[in-house]
Amino acid sequence: SVAAVKDGCTRKGFGMILSLFALLPLLLSCEGIFTSGKGTICVRISSESVGDVFSKSQSALLSPIPDTEDFILSITDSKGKSIYKGRFGDSPESFELKAGNYTVAAASLEFDIPAFDQACFSDSKLIVLKDGQELFVELNCSQSNCGIALETDASFRAAFPSGSLLLGSDTGSLEYAYNESSYAFFPPGKIAVSL
Repeated sequence: SVAAVKDGCTRKGFGMILSLFALLPLLLSCEGIFTSGKGTICVRISSESVGDVFSKSQSALLSPIPDTEDFILSITDSKGKSIYKGRFGDSPESFELKAGNYTVAAASLEFDIPAFDQACFSDSKLIVLKDGQELFVELNCSQSNCGIALETDASFRAAFPSGSLLLGSDTGSLEYAYNESSYAFFPPGKIAVSL
């Protein structure tokens, strides 16, 4: 009869739904099989930003504009483990990495202690790489240390003919002679001048 046919169809449909629900945990458990768990990052250092900042810096008069190909590129994971550290010009065009958090940084030189004529340009970014994502990271480097030049007048030099100036901070110190013409570079912070 028609009622029996309808009842049979209903039972079959209900049975298929139950089967799908039964398979759902299995399908969810296999989800990772179809994904790599990895993504790709491509890094670019903006040479325009370096040149723009460098042209506005008085210390730039003493040094050429740094070549971004010579910058030090570093990539570390969320635990601080180094993924890559080396010359930017020698780095691969892209990095295939596990999905997660990374710090991507670049610097024109490694600068930790005071030094003469060592302007440093750098930038860093914290990124979140998702599964299957291709992420482009642009680093806009700007000067990250400060340059200081001291000048003394004739009366000061006459009063202290054998003296020299000392620039000091928590990171170190530099002796600055009266005839010194170079810039003394320090990490940002308090800098004391003494005779």
